[in-house]
Amino acid sequence: MKRIAKIIVEKNKFILLFFSFLVILSIILLWAFPADNVETEIHGRKEGEAYRVKEILNTEFDIKLGSSGAIVIKGKQNTQEIKDKIEKQFKPYLNRIIDFTNDEHKNTMIFIDFDKNKTFGETQNLTPQIREIISTWAKKNNTECFYTGNNALQYDARVSSKNDSKTADIFALLIAFIILIFTFGSIVSALLPIISAIMTLLFFVTIVRVTGMSNNYISQIIASLTGLALATDYSLFIISRFKEEIENGDDFYAIYETLLNSGKTIFYSGLIMICSVSSLYIPDISITKSVVINMSLVISISIINSIFFLPSLALLLKNHLDKPKFLSKLIDHNKQEAFWEKFTSHIVKYPKIYFISSSLLLISLALPVLNIKLFSPVINVAPSNAESIKGYEALNADGWGGQIVPINLIIKSDKSNSVYSVDFLSEIYDLTEKLKKHPKVSGVQSLTSWNKDFSKNDYISFYNSLGVFLPQNNPLINHKGARNMTVMNVFPKDLLDLSNSFEIISYIKKETENSKYQVLTGGLVSRVKDLTSELYGYIPQMLAIIFVGIYILIFIHIKSIVIPIKAFIMNFLPILASFGLLTLVFQYGWFSSILNTPVNNAVTNIVPITLFCIVFGLSMDYEILILSRITEEYHKTKNVEKSIIKGLSKSGSLITGASFILIGVFMVGCVSPLPQVKEICLGMVSAIIIDATIVRIIMVPSFMMLMGELNWISFKKD
Repeated sequence: MKRIAKIIVEKNKFILLFFSFLVILSIILLWAFPADNVETEIHGRKEGEAYRVKEILNTEFDIKLGSSGAIVIKGKQNTQEIKDKIEKQFKPYLNRIIDFTNDEHKNTMIFIDFDKNKTFGETQNLTPQIREIISTWAKKNNTECFYTGNNALQYDARVSSKNDSKTADIFALLIAFIILIFTFGSIVSALLPIISAIMTLLFFVTIVRVTGMSNNYISQIIASLTGLALATDYSLFIISRFKEEIENGDDFYAIYETLLNSGKTIFYSGLIMICSVSSLYIPDISITKSVVINMSLVISISIINSIFFLPSLALLLKNHLDKPKFLSKLIDHNKQEAFWEKFTSHIVKYPKIYFISSSLLLISLALPVLNIKLFSPVINVAPSNAESIKGYEALNADGWGGQIVPINLIIKSDKSNSVYSVDFLSEIYDLTEKLKKHPKVSGVQSLTSWNKDFSKNDYISFYNSLGVFLPQNNPLINHKGARNMTVMNVFPKDLLDLSNSFEIISYIKKETENSKYQVLTGGLVSRVKDLTSELYGYIPQMLAIIFVGIYILIFIHIKSIVIPIKAFIMNFLPILASFGLLTLVFQYGWFSSILNTPVNNAVTNIVPITLFCIVFGLSMDYEILILSRITEEYHKTKNVEKSIIKGLSKSGSLITGASFILIGVFMVGCVSPLPQVKEICLGMVSAIIIDATIVRIIMVPSFMMLMGELNWISFKKD
């Protein structure tokens, strides 16, 4: 740290000029690369039955799972004109376009199947153009149209996240600035963390854009908000320590002590955060992998800015950090320190009472977790007011819902050219009829479903009578292989309640377990189910990485065997309590009218595991800051009680300010129209509130007091 401190003091202006150059370069690069990055298609593990079905549909049937759209038209309409316009304008992107108008439904649906060779991003970006065509046609024909389907849903989510991210960043910066003013009692000091946060976001977006890193709407918003919060918090730690040390009047000493304590703490906190988040890379899930990459990048940028840029800027403005003076006088930090000293003294005097009562409170908040259920979103990924959602709701109300996201079955024979054999057709017919009678099924598309008046023998006679004259391009038969497979599409009545689809899938597996033919179950719903299994299938490995990695980092920093174990225990409690609150809000509907939250009768599958890894790392920031201060005092006095009181009195107001910044930043995310973002941010807000108010300022000092000298057991003596 001495070398870095020397460079900062001697090359202060050069460092600031270098970072200014990077800012200008970033702005130029963003102007030169205006296009958004290609969004990664959300996918789960590349093993299992659902993935095999996806691959078979792609290679044998020329069907790309999820690469489709649907135009919903109110009433019965002649759709030839609109079909011709879409085919003419988007011919290179289309596989087929089908009009599903029939007497069973009040509305008209046009199904668009895109070319499987086109990327997810390419077909998704056609959404606004398709909507422009159908909107013009709808006005001309005095009707109402919606464009929905997987591509449209993901497009609406992406656009909403882009707009939402810009608004969130602006409001979050404003909230952070106001909190920093009250924390520092100075506008100049409050501006420095804001400048650092803006630079962090600018560098992050530039690197992502220029390198062409893939992205998705969840990781984009979460990384942006987390980066902003961390950059501000790290800057808060640096500036507050520098202001404390610069009172001695020596520039080098002030920078050195700041880096030796706050800088070192930030470095280890950042590594701990990266270690915690990196465990999300183990499951083969595109969203979590994207979260890991984006979060690791933004954390690294935050560390570099805090250790190099911020001390240089603080040194340049050292004589102005308390301006305007009236604010410094108005907000008396000595009174704040005296309050925390008095508060902590009471805790260390009655540690058992405080520890037991706070533990019981957290356990009671965590109890609902025992009944938590996981919800796998398929349709409701976009805002509730998006056109894609309105279109789906119109389809669902008219009985078309399952046609957009059917359950796909692949029935396979070992013999070539066997799809029209008597045994194979008999098997298809029996399964089709059973599924038609299932109360959760709205319809079935198969080789034996197109004529409701046909019996099994009629279908067998029909196919056998045509013989060689049977069409070779039947979309339900594999035309690239041995013609020994067929696809059967099962349409659930209501996709909004995925338990219906899961019930159908379970019924299919039970009915086909003794079949002499191979029956594979797939489709988007099955893929989502596999995604949940993949997410939670590596919990032991993920926890091992988090625990071992963080234990080593805390041990190296604090040089204690016991403190890292205590830190793990303390971090679990607020997270479990926040899971309990999420269960009450999203599963049982508590406060849903006040918070404007959807009631899914479950918690979104990706939320608990993502929330755990992010919050665990964030909580360690405060843990490391408090422990560093207490340990610093302990090495001076060797008195446990005095160390805890002095350490928390010095860091209490800092922890409160940092907590309010995090809460303010993620509160902005809580008003997001995107359901998953709202859920993650609400969980983070509740976890931070619990962590800052109960764990850090009550449980940590009381538990450390109970442990006494055992806190600092180490493999080597000081």
